[in-house]
Amino acid sequence: MDSQALEYTFTTAAVAKLINAAFTQPLEYLKVSKQLGYTSSNSTGFTCSHFQARLLKHYSSIYQHQPEAIFKGFSMTMAQQMLFALNLFKMYPLLTEHYASVNQDRGDSSFYAAELYAAGTAGFIHGLLTTPLEVIKMRQISNTLMKNVSGDLKLPSEQPYVVREFLFNPVLNPAPKSKPKELSELKRVSALIKTIPKEKVLTYRQFEALMGMKTTTDMTVVEQMKANKALADRVFIKPATKVVDSVKEMMITCPSVLRNFTNCAFITALQTSVQTTSLVYSLHMMDQVSHYAYTTRSDSYYAQFVKSFILARQNDKFFSDLAPIFIGVPSAFITCILTQPLDNIKSVLQSGQFAKFRQLSDSKQLTLAKNNVAEVLVRFYFANNNIKGLFSGFNLRFIRLSFLQTGFGYGVTKEIGDVWLKLKVARRLEA
Repeated sequence: MDSQALEYTFTTAAVAKLINAAFTQPLEYLKVSKQLGYTSSNSTGFTCSHFQARLLKHYSSIYQHQPEAIFKGFSMTMAQQMLFALNLFKMYPLLTEHYASVNQDRGDSSFYAAELYAAGTAGFIHGLLTTPLEVIKMRQISNTLMKNVSGDLKLPSEQPYVVREFLFNPVLNPAPKSKPKELSELKRVSALIKTIPKEKVLTYRQFEALMGMKTTTDMTVVEQMKANKALADRVFIKPATKVVDSVKEMMITCPSVLRNFTNCAFITALQTSVQTTSLVYSLHMMDQVSHYAYTTRSDSYYAQFVKSFILARQNDKFFSDLAPIFIGVPSAFITCILTQPLDNIKSVLQSGQFAKFRQLSDSKQLTLAKNNVAEVLVRFYFANNNIKGLFSGFNLRFIRLSFLQTGFGYGVTKEIGDVWLKLKVARRLEA
């Protein structure tokens, strides 16, 4: 591919992907809200009964009260789409040539196999490269949901619980003794506790049990837990929703760059690999249908239908523009059927909403003792008899991948390509 052809294909694809991202981002936001339990009557994200009564109104509530929230994470999506365009027109052709050269002795089927292998490999690499962007986007969306849920649903805001011993300065023992020098501090804390609802006040022993900690009287451990609790309260009360703030919060809650930015990298890469492979498979099937229409001599109803379909596609511009949908629908269906459970697990893990750090602030929230796939399956789905929740958001993801991302996206790419060619011709004529 020469430099001008590469410039044309990459530019048109990149611009089309950016436009496409603007149309698909609201569906991504709504999908995540459903996956994290904000729009299900069986909510496992926030288990308070007063939340469950109105969660089904969340879709309309978002548009009424927080219309700008549906584009949260848009900058990360744009960066992902730009990388995808570069990957599609640079890495994919190189990988196709490589696999074709390796399997060139297998005849005509070798090139098709090479395309499938190249699509799967390019998708996997793309998933690995964009995992950090996906993690930041998921944290932005989930924090926005947590920040807006009370206002959107017109519910009383949830305040973090209070550990009695943490109110003392410095921290007293879990069972403090009343000494003369401590009387004034005890009076101050007692007066403060009277202003807090009883159900929100825990003793340190109750706190240890809630966190699954071993009983201790080590003041170093108690002081550290007090600091962690204060930090978690601050994050919970004012969750970060901007890119830089989200990264800072991630580093506070888990001070490991590797763990933060490779969170669910394999699942993300596997999803993308399946998506790109199914797209190439659907394109190949479309080509086979076209070949059958032009070569068959059958007079069957199916053959006549296929012939009329292909003829309409070739001769009718409107029908031709809709043709990508016939590719996008089976491709998206295959992708969603195979990877929707993985997408739900990925959303739970990358959102950070159910990490143990959150439990420090919100005792009502389901918490993952360990941040892994098995823990999500057991605590988030199996324990709540919510197996069907693994396919939550299927319809939104299917619409995004089929009608918008492939169907509409292909049409936009074609129109931008036509405009680009007209400009190039006009520029040459002027020269």
